[in-house]
Amino acid sequence: MDAQTQLVAELYKTLNDAQKQEVLSMIDTLLSQQLNDQQSLDSHSSATEKQDSIA
Repeated sequence: MDAQTQLVAELYKTLNDAQKQEVLSMIDTLLSQQLNDQQSLDSHSSATEKQDSIA
């Protein structure tokens, strides 16, 4: 485990249950946003490839 991950793990242990829930919710939001961004990029590059093949 790298130092940054270890630090986050130690800080996480100090949170109360409500704070932990909030952190997990934020992580969930970030991950789903990242997934949406990736899907947007994938569909955009797919559309671009289709245009290139038509041209």
